[in-house]
Amino acid sequence: MKSKIIYFFFVCFSCFSMQKPLPVKSIISSSNKFGLSLLQQIPDEKTVLISPFSLTASLYMLYLGSEGKTEAEVKKVLGIKVEKNILATSFHDWSKMILQKNQDCSFFLANGMWAEKTTPILPSYSRLLNDEFHAKIQNVNFLNKPYENLQDINYWIAQKTDFEIDNLVSKQDVSFDTKILLGNALSFKGNWELGFDRELTKPSPFFTDKNKQVYVEMMHQVHEFPFFENNELAAIALPLSCETTTNQLSLLFILPKNFASFSVDEKKILKVLSNLKPQIIDVKIPKIVLLEKYNLNNELNNLGMNNAYSRVANFSSINGKVDLFLSEVLHGASLSLNEYGIDTSLENSSSINLQSFEHQPNNSFLVNKPFFVLLMEMKSKSIVMIGKIAEPPPTIR
Repeated sequence: MKSKIIYFFFVCFSCFSMQKPLPVKSIISSSNKFGLSLLQQIPDEKTVLISPFSLTASLYMLYLGSEGKTEAEVKKVLGIKVEKNILATSFHDWSKMILQKNQDCSFFLANGMWAEKTTPILPSYSRLLNDEFHAKIQNVNFLNKPYENLQDINYWIAQKTDFEIDNLVSKQDVSFDTKILLGNALSFKGNWELGFDRELTKPSPFFTDKNKQVYVEMMHQVHEFPFFENNELAAIALPLSCETTTNQLSLLFILPKNFASFSVDEKKILKVLSNLKPQIIDVKIPKIVLLEKYNLNNELNNLGMNNAYSRVANFSSINGKVDLFLSEVLHGASLSLNEYGIDTSLENSSSINLQSFEHQPNNSFLVNKPFFVLLMEMKSKSIVMIGKIAEPPPTIR
């Protein structure tokens, strides 16, 4: 009887030297494209929030355990161009550069694996996960007590995401034939390079469409920021106080002129990034607190990942047998924006640089209608997280 692999990711929100090795450059591009393709597959909800970086980390662990047709299919969906024998090392190099931190920003990436204790994991696969993904592997009793470990697994998720994401895995997601759970948690906290003055935050309408609006707390400042506008969109990059020798993080806001007909792809993002120019901008963006959870089975099926879910799936590089198949792909992401930064508590306000700008602005950037937001590592052009915000939760009742 085939046994199940349940796969989940969880993200809490919240580089590179200029000479990037070619394999690393390749996996950045494939991760960006995969994340953007997946974003288009998720049904048009009020809000969609995913992390291509976190999803890639998790699916690479799955891919490295696959063989044959399953391997070819997962490789195609992820757009992998790098040889399998250097993929893990290349991802390790990429994540090490991205995850550098300073006193104002912190990144934390954790990978975990829970294996049914009667399912032997190949030593080569265990070493690979430990050496390149720093994955903690734990033996559990899914066979006789499938629900007994849920509390510990969900606590691990909550702990690694600063308790922003909890109860991601439910009783419906595991059963007696579950053999492996693979998971990834990414936590990020960062201060704005130029914080917003809380005294300037005011209630303001956000127009979800022509006939509907919600009220949000709108943050406001006037300063010089990288800005770009054409007949299709306006975009601004708000730098985070996170620059290290290898990374430079910014939150990129893209405001389409016509949201209903607008789609975002890597080519469009690269065009925006290459055309950003410093301008004095009157900026107004809403405070946001988001928590999104998804089962991504249908979306991955639509992208072409079908064999992995079938009874003929081949994950023999995990346990040496052709008896595992993919059952669930769960993803959770949270994002909190306030005057101080991304998912940053008010206690950190002493490190915020509040400034005023006396010159007249060249342009305005008012986020009072549906928009896209991307946490970007600007040197490598890596998309860490992307959100499609059609209707933010109202912060003013």
